[in-house]
Amino acid sequence: MAGFLALALAGAFWHSGIGAFSGFGIWSVAAICPLGFLETVLAARSVVPWLLVPFLAMVIMTALYGRVFCGWVCPVPLVRSWLPGSNASPAGKNGNHDVRLGNGTETADHESRAWPALSVLAGTLVSASVFGFPVFCLVCPIGLTLATGFAAVHLVRTGQPSFDLMVFPAIVIIELAVLKKWCSRLCPLGALLSLFSLPQRGLVPTVDRTRCLVETKGSRCHECRKGCEFDIDLKKPPFEGGINECNKCRVCADNCPAKAISFPWWKG
Repeated sequence: MAGFLALALAGAFWHSGIGAFSGFGIWSVAAICPLGFLETVLAARSVVPWLLVPFLAMVIMTALYGRVFCGWVCPVPLVRSWLPGSNASPAGKNGNHDVRLGNGTETADHESRAWPALSVLAGTLVSASVFGFPVFCLVCPIGLTLATGFAAVHLVRTGQPSFDLMVFPAIVIIELAVLKKWCSRLCPLGALLSLFSLPQRGLVPTVDRTRCLVETKGSRCHECRKGCEFDIDLKKPPFEGGINECNKCRVCADNCPAKAISFPWWKG
């Protein structure tokens, strides 16, 4: 994340044309924000044909490897890690986790958690169509983070501070401090990428059951689930319990005391 952020800011500093996360690339080869693309299409009620290529490329990449953008590129988790209280366990207070086994409630719980983000996604697309411009982009923490960086670059290059350097980071901090579960519960881009991720077969977290403490010793170890921001239970079969929300952050693998979790490039 830090590398991609530094690359975008370096591009702005040296005018290399690398762009931002909403349109990242070199010359005519670019990867665009799929949510921003859909907002623009609905707002303009037309499609720019050549933009379909990078949009479909993003969709295909996400369909194959899931939400890698959220875990490897998006600057929001990086910024959130700098805020006070960011070291708290994402699973719950003091790391406690209400683990429900075998009662069939995991899927229902996942669906109830997914609805807020899907609702924000629907509102994002509807507002773009109604108002004729991508409304959500005005408050998107990804865009505001990059805009803050670009304002800082402008300050370094010209020595002239801008109002953006105060307003944009303030909005981002308020969003991430008040909406602590923005990424896992509310982000419309994340919700869209989760839909694209349903058929994923690459980088799917896989448990080696010959090493898992639950399988081999009957332990009630659930460290992998405790560390997961999306509350994914890897003990369930693939694509149940919200595996399409996995952002490949590898926290589950790092937390596993038996080192039984891997992320193979392709899962049969």
